[in-house]
Amino acid sequence: MRTRAVEVVCPAFSSPAGANTAMLRRLLREELIFRDEKYFQFPPTVSPAEVFEACKRAVNALDIRLVREFKSARPYQAEAWYYGETTVSKSQFVIWTIVFGKEGIAMVAASSNAVSSITGLLAELGRRVIEGVPHKGGGAALAVMQKAEAGTRLIDQATLFSESFGKDSDVAE
Repeated sequence: MRTRAVEVVCPAFSSPAGANTAMLRRLLREELIFRDEKYFQFPPTVSPAEVFEACKRAVNALDIRLVREFKSARPYQAEAWYYGETTVSKSQFVIWTIVFGKEGIAMVAASSNAVSSITGLLAELGRRVIEGVPHKGGGAALAVMQKAEAGTRLIDQATLFSESFGKDSDVAE
């Protein structure tokens, strides 16, 4: 079988006004059919708040709108939810990041109807998140996790829009 070169491109975004949590909930429940996420594990020596700030910096580098941020201290859990549209095709995106401090897991996720754009977006966000958390001894402080392992460890964790994620929803691979 011949190999082929593939180019994965992160889409350009614009940030329309008027996004709110009700709109995100409707998009996640009714309109955006593809969803994917990227998980990272971090050691106890790295502060969950530092990881959350790195995740937010990675997402904020895009021209998208922060809609809602939520934090709880004990156990540490923080979420940031964003909305944006691609510049060219006007595809709607909901992007979110969640850090579970007790479990030492961070997640960056996206939902849209443009499955190929989700792939490029998560690849770029993953790179930025890993680069955004320097390890004290040099190298990367975060390690990419497999979805199955992260899902097993986070099975009982509730998030802001937990009820919006049904077990029968399509997931972009």
